[in-house]
Amino acid sequence: MGWGGFWEFWLMKIFGCLLSCFFVLGGLVSGQVKPAVEKKSDLTLMVEILPNVNDVGEVVPVDVEGRKRLMNQITERLGSIMVMNAEINILKNGKIEAVFENLADAKREAVVGLFKASGNLTIHSAHPEGANTKLAKAVFDKEEIVPGFMAAVQERMNDEDEVVNHYYLVRRKPALTGEHIEAAFPDQVEKGNVYIRLTAKGGERMTDFTKSLKRGDLIVTILDGKVVSAASLNTDSLGRNFVISGQQNAEESQALAEALLSPFGYQLKVTEVKK
Repeated sequence: MGWGGFWEFWLMKIFGCLLSCFFVLGGLVSGQVKPAVEKKSDLTLMVEILPNVNDVGEVVPVDVEGRKRLMNQITERLGSIMVMNAEINILKNGKIEAVFENLADAKREAVVGLFKASGNLTIHSAHPEGANTKLAKAVFDKEEIVPGFMAAVQERMNDEDEVVNHYYLVRRKPALTGEHIEAAFPDQVEKGNVYIRLTAKGGERMTDFTKSLKRGDLIVTILDGKVVSAASLNTDSLGRNFVISGQQNAEESQALAEALLSPFGYQLKVTEVKK
């Protein structure tokens, strides 16, 4: 073999090795960047529409127009989280049946949270004997009636991580409602907090409301029928900004923020979750 044949032989060997390495590395790299298969499954929710109660304590039945608005709002909210394949029906018993086929598991919590967060927020002044007293519990249990007042419950965790109910007696007519909310957004650091900013008119109402109270009076915030805040007034008046805390995770905070800006006309209760 001459020098030309010798170099030709070794060049072919080197080229073959490089080509083999290229295919091996290519296979490894493609295996590393191969996207994970998104897990999907079916989900069915049974949801009860709770009737409203007016300022004098009368139950207002759910009407046909109210149901139509509610269905449109549900569809819009689902669209905001990119869930388009839902089949939502009102059953003969008045409940909502929501069926989701091939729903991404990553969106399951957000969908359930959407139905739990009706977004109906009200702010009330409390009865002088309204802070977790026997009277508040008796009104909540419908054993007592205090004209112009209603009772609401707050779930708290004690030192043993057990849920303990605290009852509050508040004026039935709220000082402010969700219609006065201008902006709502979740805290990016404290995942369970949602910041709320009132409209200019809402800020004026909040100022007038708190000026009518005295320091130490209790202000109770109710969200979807449950107390989320019960704080004593420690200044002369409050303005346009405040925080709602207590959400379990970032998904719940995001769902609440969106719900507060587009509250359902009725409070919803998820009664059954089928997978």
